[in-house]
Amino acid sequence: NSIRKVYVRNKMVNEKSTILLRLIDKGYSLKEIIKYLNISEEEGYSLFRELHLFGFKFDREYTSDGDIYYKIKDDRVHNDMDREIIDNSDELDIIITSDTHFGSRVEDYGLMDMVMEFCDKESICLNIHGGDFVYGVMRLKDGTVGKETKYLDDLELLQDVIKKYPMGLLNFVCLGNHDIAPLLYKGRDVGDYFLKYRHDIIPIGYAKGIIKIQEERICIKHEIDLRKTPFRGYNFTSVKLDNKGKEKIRIIGHTHNYQVFFDDNRQNLTIYAPSLSNCKSNDTVKAIKAKLLFDKGRIKEIILTPMVFDKKITLLKEERYSFDDKINVGKKRVLKNTEND
Repeated sequence: NSIRKVYVRNKMVNEKSTILLRLIDKGYSLKEIIKYLNISEEEGYSLFRELHLFGFKFDREYTSDGDIYYKIKDDRVHNDMDREIIDNSDELDIIITSDTHFGSRVEDYGLMDMVMEFCDKESICLNIHGGDFVYGVMRLKDGTVGKETKYLDDLELLQDVIKKYPMGLLNFVCLGNHDIAPLLYKGRDVGDYFLKYRHDIIPIGYAKGIIKIQEERICIKHEIDLRKTPFRGYNFTSVKLDNKGKEKIRIIGHTHNYQVFFDDNRQNLTIYAPSLSNCKSNDTVKAIKAKLLFDKGRIKEIILTPMVFDKKITLLKEERYSFDDKINVGKKRVLKNTEND
C-alpha cells in the first residue's frame, strides 16, 4: 500500500499522527478518529496541522450529520472550492447566518453561542454563512486602521477567532469583502488559514460558492467591489451580484437585512441573509432556520423560520416556499422583510 510506505518513510510523524493516517486509509470519519484516539476535536485539528507541515494534503467529504471524511489528496487533480454535503434524507435542517464581522466593534460571539445551543437541541449540524465571517484589518490611505476594527494585525484577529468561535457545527462560509482584506493587504488567505486550523469552518470561495446536496446546487454569494475600497494596484476583479443562475436556491450576504423572493418564473428562490452581529440594521432577525424538503434528490419545498435574538431566541412564523408551479400560481413576487412585522 503506497500510503503505508509513507508511514515508514516519514519517521518524524508522531505515533498518533501515524495512527490517524491509517484510520483515514481505512475510511474512518473525523468523529470516529477522535473517539478511537480518545482526543478532543481541537487535538484532532492539531494532528492534521502537523501532517500538513510534513506535506500531507487532504480532500474532504462533508456529511449532513456534521462529520468529515478525509482522503490523501492527489495534487494532479484540480480541487475547486465547490463543496458537497453527503445526504440522502427527505428532510434536512440547516441554519443560515451571515456578516458576523468577527474582529470588529459589532462582533458578538454570544449570539453564535445561542445559535450553537439552539442547533444542539434541534439536532442541526450545518450552518451556511453568507460572508464577512471576519472583519479583516483594512488600512486607510494614510496608513491608519479604521475605527471599526478591534485589531491592528490580521494574524491576531484570526488566532482569536480560532479560539473563540464555538465548535459543534460544520460552517460553510462564502468569503466576502471584509474576508478578502487580509489577502489584499498582507497576502494572508483567510480561507486557507481556516482549512489548516479549524476543519469545521469551511471556505467555499470568495464572493461566490456552490454547495451540492443530493441532486441540487445551492449558490451562496457576497458582493466584493474593489472600487469602493482603497485596494489599488491589485489584479482582482470586482464581483457585482445579480439574481441570475441555474441554482434553485441562492443565499446572499452583505445587505444585513432579511428578504426572500421568487423570480418571475417561480423556479429560483433568493434569500438575503441577515447579519448575526450588533451592527445597525433595520432588521430584528439575525439568523434563519431552514428545512429543505427533497423528492428524488430535488428540493421541492423550503420552510424558513426567522430567528429573533434577545435574552433568548424567538422563532417567528414559518414561511413555506414551494417549487411546485401549481402552488405558486398567481404569486408574481413573494417578498418578506421582517422590519415590517
